[in-house]
Amino acid sequence: MISVVLGFVCNKQGKYLLAKRNAAKEHGGLWEFPGGKIEDGESPGKAIVREIMEEFVADIEVEKLHQHYLYKDSRSEIEFFPISCNLISEVVNPTEHQEYEFLDVKEILKYELAPADYEALEILNKSLSKSD
Repeated sequence: MISVVLGFVCNKQGKYLLAKRNAAKEHGGLWEFPGGKIEDGESPGKAIVREIMEEFVADIEVEKLHQHYLYKDSRSEIEFFPISCNLISEVVNPTEHQEYEFLDVKEILKYELAPADYEALEILNKSLSKSD
């Protein structure tokens, strides 16, 4: 099983980073919360900091690790570790994605998400409704 971290990266305006997958990759052209594979011996928190630096040349601060979930498709089983993070950097510079947007959580469903990210969005929404 593959372990993957994904970030609910929130900027100072309270908007979340959503990134469009590169057209040449699986689920190309779909939008996702940024993240990537957790390396051997790496914690989810360290993995998301590394991934955001690699993919967006940006610093973040880890806020909260949410409940992990499994996603299965015809080829693999992936364990996702969603993490709420605060963006420290003023700007992001995508190195792997076609586009990015900072969105109000209510705007995210207007975008076509990668299949595994719909459950992540539910987790984010539940987390935000608890903190209201």
